[in-house]
Amino acid sequence: DRDVTGVQTCALPICAGRASYATYVLHPLVLTAVMVVFASLTLAPELMFLVVAVVGVPVCFVAGYAATRVPGISKVL
Repeated sequence: DRDVTGVQTCALPICAGRASYATYVLHPLVLTAVMVVFASLTLAPELMFLVVAVVGVPVCFVAGYAATRVPGISKVL
C-alpha cells in the first residue's frame, strides 16, 4: 500500500511482523545502548528493568523495521 505521497505504508502488525527477525538479531545491541543511556539513573534494579523494557522494546522494533528498509540488508533480514 502507498499513501498520498507515494511512500509505501503498512499496518502496524504487518510492519512489526516483518521486522521481528531483524529485531531478534539487533535487540542485544539496542538494549545495551538503552542501558548505557539510562546508566546514570540511580534506580532499584526492578525499576531499571521496567524502564529499559518500556523504552527498549519499541526502540528494538523501530530499529528492526529500519534495518528491513535498507536495500542490502533487507534481503538478508
